Amino acid sequence: MILRSTVLLSAAYALSTLAAPAACAQDDGAPEQPAAPATEPLMQFTDNDKTVALQLPRDWKVERPDAARGEVAKFLWPQGEGARALIVVSQNVAQMRAPLARYLATRQGEVAKDSEASGDGWMQVAVLDKGQARALYHRFVEKDGIVWQATFVCHTSTFVENRAVAEAALASLELRGTYKPPAIPSGWSESKLKEFVMWTDADSSNVGDAEKIVESLRDVREMAAKSLDGKPVDESPGLVKVVQNGTLFEELCMAGTGQKPDNAIFDASTRALLVKWMARNTQGFQDTLVQWAAAQYVHQYFGGDVPLWISGGVRMYAVYGAADGGKPQKPDKDRMRGTGGRPGVKQAVAGASRKLDAWFTTVSSDVPDMNVGFMELYAWHWFFRHAKQGKKYRKTYEQCLETLRATGDPAAAHAVWEGTDFAGMFDDFKKWGDSL
Repeated sequence: MILRSTVLLSAAYALSTLAAPAACAQDDGAPEQPAAPATEPLMQFTDNDKTVALQLPRDWKVERPDAARGEVAKFLWPQGEGARALIVVSQNVAQMRAPLARYLATRQGEVAKDSEASGDGWMQVAVLDKGQARALYHRFVEKDGIVWQATFVCHTSTFVENRAVAEAALASLELRGTYKPPAIPSGWSESKLKEFVMWTDADSSNVGDAEKIVESLRDVREMAAKSLDGKPVDESPGLVKVVQNGTLFEELCMAGTGQKPDNAIFDASTRALLVKWMARNTQGFQDTLVQWAAAQYVHQYFGGDVPLWISGGVRMYAVYGAADGGKPQKPDKDRMRGTGGRPGVKQAVAGASRKLDAWFTTVSSDVPDMNVGFMELYAWHWFFRHAKQGKKYRKTYEQCLETLRATGDPAAAHAVWEGTDFAGMFDDFKKWGDSL
C-alpha cells in the first residue's frame, strides 16, 4: 500500500523556495556563511487567521499558506536574497498519532543528534535530508483527532547555527484553532450504512446500487475487526466516496494519493475509500475494492500509516479471511499450495529472502513485485497466528500489534521482539512453507 502525506509534500514543495547559503570568498578560501538570526529578542507571530502562534526573531514575516497542501500557516526568514529558512504549520489528517508522524518523517533522512524530544501528546525530531541538502526540524502535536505538524526548514549547512531559533520556535508553538473536517460536497448525497458512511455524486436513481457496492465490503471490514484485538484508534464508520464523475474521481485521487487508479484507492489524507462508479462492472473491481477497504480499517485501527509488514500483512489476512468465509484458520488450499501455474503461499515462502527484522524497515519501493510481497506478508501473519512452527512466537507477535495500537510507536512495537532469534524464526518459517 502506498500512502502519500499531504504534509510531507507541502514541506518538500517549500524546500524549493529556500536559497542555498551564498558563497562569498574569504581570505582562507572558505565560503562565508550567512549570519544566523539572533535568538533575542523574540516576538510572537500569528498567522492571518490566528490559527497558530509561535516565537520568532523580528526579521521573520508571515506568508500566505497553501491550503491545498494542508498548510494553515507559514513564516519566512527573508534576510538577504531569497528565503533562508521557513516554518510551515500543517494539519496532517492522514496521521492521528504523533509517534506515527515522527516515524514517517525519520524515513526521509538522518536523525540529527540529540534532536528527539517528547511530552504529553507531542514529539519532536530533526531530520537531515542530505540528498536535498535540507534540514527539517519537526514538532508533531496530537489534537482534534489529527496531527498538527510544525516544520522548521533550512539548508543543512546552516542547521547548526539556526538550531536554537528552530527549537525556541517549536517549543513556543500554540495551537489556537481547531480542525474542521470537510463537509459533504454540494449536490452529493449521504447514506449511513451499518459499517460505512457513503457520499456520492451519483444520480438519485443510482444511489441504491452505489449503496450495494459499499455494503459488499462489510465482510472484509468485520474480518479485519475480528482479527485485531481492542477498539481502533478511529472508531468512526469507514467513509466511502462513490464517484460517478470520472474526471472528478481522477482529480480526487491525484490530490490525495498522487495516483490515477483504475477503479478504487484508499486516500489517507481524507481517510476515505474512493470508488469509481463507472468501473463497477470491470474485471478485478471487487477484488481491488475489498483490499482497499481492508487497508482503510487497518489505518483506522492503528491511527495512521504503519510499517508495511504490519499494514500489508494484516490487510491481506483480512481479505483472505473474508474470502474463506470468516474462518482464516481454514484457508483455501489452492491459495496455500498454488494451482494452475499460479504461485501460492508455498512458493512465496520458498522464495522469501527477508527475515522478519528486515521487514521492519522495508517499504513498498524495496519490493520488486508487491503481489508476491503481499503474499509473503500474508504468510508471515498466518504463520504467527496458526502454524504449529509459529506458535512459540505468537505471544510476542500479539504483543507487538497491541503495543503499536496502544502507543502508535513502531519503535516500541518492534522493541518487544528484542532477544528473538530471527535466523531461527526464518528457518521455522521455511520449514512451515515446505510442509504445505
